[in-house]
Amino acid sequence: MRQVDKAYAERHAGYDQQAEAYLRANAGTFKADGQTFIEFANMGYFNDAAKFADQKGYVLERKALNNQAAGLQSDRSEKIYADTKQTAKEGTIKGIGNWITGNLGTPAPHYVVSGTALSKDKSEAFPYANAAEKEIGGWTGDKLDRATAVVTLGASSAINIKSAQSISPNNIRFSQNTVSYNKIDRATGNFFTYDDLVSNMKRNGWQGEPIDIVRMPDGKLTSMDNTRISAAREAGISVKANVRNFNDPLPIEMISSRRFGNATTWGEALTNRIKGQKPKGFSTSNPYGTSKNPKITGKQ
Repeated sequence: MRQVDKAYAERHAGYDQQAEAYLRANAGTFKADGQTFIEFANMGYFNDAAKFADQKGYVLERKALNNQAAGLQSDRSEKIYADTKQTAKEGTIKGIGNWITGNLGTPAPHYVVSGTALSKDKSEAFPYANAAEKEIGGWTGDKLDRATAVVTLGASSAINIKSAQSISPNNIRFSQNTVSYNKIDRATGNFFTYDDLVSNMKRNGWQGEPIDIVRMPDGKLTSMDNTRISAAREAGISVKANVRNFNDPLPIEMISSRRFGNATTWGEALTNRIKGQKPKGFSTSNPYGTSKNPKITGKQ
């Protein structure tokens, strides 16, 4: 029920002959129970082009409604999923970036063993687009704070950082179907060959830093580095490897340099590498990598 201000009602609620005449001229009537009633907006009024039917406002609104396609529930669900994934991705990346920026020159972690945070009011180097991104970014920074505390505490803590593992190369799949024969040492710039690497491994064991391998959704391991896995198989030695989970985030420098394109996790990076192999049928037949030794290309 409409609430009417008493003073306004007393002023305007009197009998208005002019208003009555207008209504009677533009409205129809109908009879019920022996009485005659005014029929507002009767069909004669609607159908009169001069009064209602061709008013531009309603025409434009009808056109707008007609042009608005009705979406399927599946379409809406897919959009919600895509938007959620993008928000989570952006929030995580910005959270990592803001954490690094905010902690440059800060030697101590924000967290002590009890988990108490050091509160700081600092601007964002990578502004968040919305509250959800900010929440995810804050959660990411929180986890990085805790990880930093664990590393800083080191030997004084009962918590130890997991080191590289020694694994048989026969238990690791390849993410490429070819590797090149001719190589360049990134540290020294010296040239060497695949055969040189195999010979060196036979004499001296594993060469170089531990490789990164990823535990795929099927539970098995696939390597980012393919040349040394192949050489280790020929040399008959174990490999040194850092085992990454499929959804573990990539290091921030790999993300910022776009080393693996738009990938933000180890799983995405490895999947992109597999999909980039030729022929394209390789990734279809081996979505998680292959146990078959890669072909050595470029050997004279």
